[in-house]
Amino acid sequence: MSDAFINGLTVKIGDGGGTEVFTAMSELLSLSGLGVSNTKVDASSFDSTLREYIYGLSEGKEIGMEFNYLPGDTEQAGLIDDVANKTSRNFQIVLTDGTTTKTYALTTLPMDYEINPAFEDKNTITFSLQINSAITVS
Repeated sequence: MSDAFINGLTVKIGDGGGTEVFTAMSELLSLSGLGVSNTKVDASSFDSTLREYIYGLSEGKEIGMEFNYLPGDTEQAGLIDDVANKTSRNFQIVLTDGTTTKTYALTTLPMDYEINPAFEDKNTITFSLQINSAITVS
């Protein structure tokens, strides 16, 4: 039997204020891509017998989020506006297994959104967000 905890994910979007307030986004269906990847720089020289590498700058992944589309939802509409206005946005992604809770705080560049209407299914909206900061975990 799995120890997986159901409903252990909350995505909170910041309001951009001086003392930022975070609001939980409703109707989240899936989230992917929370993480960082290291880049490498070729540091080989004419004296090298094999390629030699050093670490370059780390790069935040691109997060994908899918929601049930709610045309009147303030947070979804705000995130659509962020894409249009090229406005960065702070998020908190809260994961729990029912005992331990971890909060991942990060800044993103909202890159795009796509509304997916369906004839015989629910209407959804997907967002792509480029992580644009270090991820702090508390």
